[in-house]
Amino acid sequence: MMQTEIIQNTRVFMEFEKSFNHFFDDCERGFINELIISMFCRIMSPGKTVLNYKSNVKEMYFIRQGIVEIQNNENDSVCQDKPILYLPKFSYFGDYHILKNLKSNLVIKTLQSYPNNNNASKKTAMQQEELPEIIFMCVQKEQLNDLCDLFP
Repeated sequence: MMQTEIIQNTRVFMEFEKSFNHFFDDCERGFINELIISMFCRIMSPGKTVLNYKSNVKEMYFIRQGIVEIQNNENDSVCQDKPILYLPKFSYFGDYHILKNLKSNLVIKTLQSYPNNNNASKKTAMQQEELPEIIFMCVQKEQLNDLCDLFP
């Protein structure tokens, strides 16, 4: 009960939970509490690989700041090394890989530069140089699986 009050009344946790409302909407309160308190922060520079193709997914990632890009795997000769999708702030990934015990079928990287736009301005060129670090809140695979067993 005290744990629930702290999480619900603490501005940081309240905003965090609301930001990911598509994830937390149908979850039990105990699951949400335990998941939030088991999270840790991971900070990555722009242009770094988060998950490689065929890698074991060991963490679920909640994007707190920045953007990640999803690239097809090495078997795609047409779109290799080009993003096929962008995940913005307040997105999450790694959940179904962990829950279904799957390896990554894509490459996930932190955004290295803003997508090219034919109408790019000087401001866009400046923004490309100033990409912020990408901040994730993560949950380890074992912790997520344990919580899913506790709260089916």
